Amino acid sequence: MTIRDYLHSTKPPWLGVLRVDEEESLLTFLGLNDADIYVCSVDGRKCRTKNDLMTEFSTKLKFPPYFGHNWDAFEDCLQDLRWLPLDQRGGGYAIFVTHADKLLIESPADYKTFTEIVKSAGEHWATSSSTASDRAGVPFHVLLIPARNGGRERHWSAPELDVQVPR
Repeated sequence: MTIRDYLHSTKPPWLGVLRVDEEESLLTFLGLNDADIYVCSVDGRKCRTKNDLMTEFSTKLKFPPYFGHNWDAFEDCLQDLRWLPLDQRGGGYAIFVTHADKLLIESPADYKTFTEIVKSAGEHWATSSSTASDRAGVPFHVLLIPARNGGRERHWSAPELDVQVPR
């Protein structure tokens, strides 16, 4: 399966680990060539704690000003996203967490909560109807991209994805 096929699918896993040599080229490729998928890059180095994660996701996904910076509000925002550009909403969402080996490294209990919320959001979108098309389900995927050789010892609570990435 190609990365594009995976990102256009509403099937799980909605959270997965993707090991690539050049994460920047992957993000650039997807951002420029796949306009129907809303692509967002989050820097795991800026998400070492829960508060850091809330700030980084809020900034990158343009959460509304009323975002409460807590897990319930985070889950609500991930399951809404109506403020993102309408022309891209119908195709789906792909959030790439680069340097994921640093994600919540100072808050292991919060990492578990994060993974549960992301999986719940993926399931929510998979069973929702798209406002931009007549099909049921909207793809929503969060890909954890560790730094080269990073996070090998970490328990990710997500499968390593076996997808082909363009070079």
